[in-house]
Amino acid sequence: MRGVVCLLNSTEKVIWLLKRLGDSPYELSLTQLSNEIGYPKSGIYKILLHLQKEGLIIQNRDSKKYSVGPTLFRLGALYNEIKGIAAVADPIMQKLASHTQETISLGVREQDEAIMIHKIESPHAIRLFGKLGQRYPMNAGAIGKLLAAYLDPNIISNLLSRVILEKQTQNTITDPHELLKEYAKIRQRGYAISDEEKIAGAFGIAAPVMNADNQVFATLCIAGPKERFFPSNQQQWIPLLLQAAEELTYLLSGKFRTV
Repeated sequence: MRGVVCLLNSTEKVIWLLKRLGDSPYELSLTQLSNEIGYPKSGIYKILLHLQKEGLIIQNRDSKKYSVGPTLFRLGALYNEIKGIAAVADPIMQKLASHTQETISLGVREQDEAIMIHKIESPHAIRLFGKLGQRYPMNAGAIGKLLAAYLDPNIISNLLSRVILEKQTQNTITDPHELLKEYAKIRQRGYAISDEEKIAGAFGIAAPVMNADNQVFATLCIAGPKERFFPSNQQQWIPLLLQAAEELTYLLSGKFRTV
């Protein structure tokens, strides 16, 4: 391997190092890594230093050897959790999609934003498109607002003090005080509504999903073109959405929702 890996660019070296530390013996010294990759120790050390700073790797104080760090373990745990949630949620989402004929999404919180981890597409030719991994800000879209509304008040205050509330459409809430009022309204009625807040012409309704600690950690969302979300449909779909969210809560935590 020596001399061949040396042809890699900087990004490829980072990937190689992380993957190498993920294989046996799972702990290697700077010299060992340098010899295997065929690259000077000074250059490898700089890369390792950056990876260590981000928590992607750690160094044993006694042996001075490197191994994968807590950030990688967290990402791996998140991946396993997301895959498990999606598998449990899929039948419930399929049923909800069959009733509504609209796109059904499953979202979870990741740091300052919400992300879509699973979806069932609407059969309609005109529908709301979204990619897995798509992110939703805390002030726009039913998924983003719902997951932010149930955060601890101190966390919400911290987010509002440092996150820029960008305006994405004419209906996007950018005033922190108005957003706090919106969060209170969401908690009071038990679901969030987005009326052309993130995408012009789009409408969404999201309900909370609880974990075993009785905390909101995910959300189910019905979304599509606003023209199909007339009041009579909303009256039919909201109870179905809340029922689906409660069923998913029970399957994931063994408890019924209490919010």
